[in-house]
Amino acid sequence: MSTETLCEILELGSEGTLLVEFFLENGKIKRIGLKEAFEKTWPEEKRFSPFLLRALTERHPDLSGLLFEISGTSFQKRVWEEVRKIPPGLTKTYGEVAKNIRISSPRAIGQALKQNPLPIIIPCHRVIGKNGSLTGFSAGINIKQMLLNFEKGLDVHEDCGNE
Repeated sequence: MSTETLCEILELGSEGTLLVEFFLENGKIKRIGLKEAFEKTWPEEKRFSPFLLRALTERHPDLSGLLFEISGTSFQKRVWEEVRKIPPGLTKTYGEVAKNIRISSPRAIGQALKQNPLPIIIPCHRVIGKNGSLTGFSAGINIKQMLLNFEKGLDVHEDCGNE
């Protein structure tokens, strides 16, 4: 089995920068890691791939050039497929996602999204609480807010606070 890590630095504004790590096995993306990045934390030993995030941040992203493999239960895959339908700049609540796949539990949606191995490809940051609150995100609420603001074309630190 061949493993590899590709990295992308995604500039989200004057101060907001994410390090996006793509963990590949046999040429397929298996997992994506997100964290706030500062220049001194960029991993020098890893390759950078500008293609990957350019494709993912377009208004109508063409993912046909990306090879990824999604591992999860059939329920998780149903949830993740529904979440992939949410366009950049828009959000849906956990309850709306639940209704769309015909289940009654928004909490079950949250649990499925908690196991999402491919944030950005499966844009779970676009799923919010019923009152508009930002709840749950594997990379942290601050990064969720930064991604949503970036997609909406806002200043990325408008609502982030100083965490």
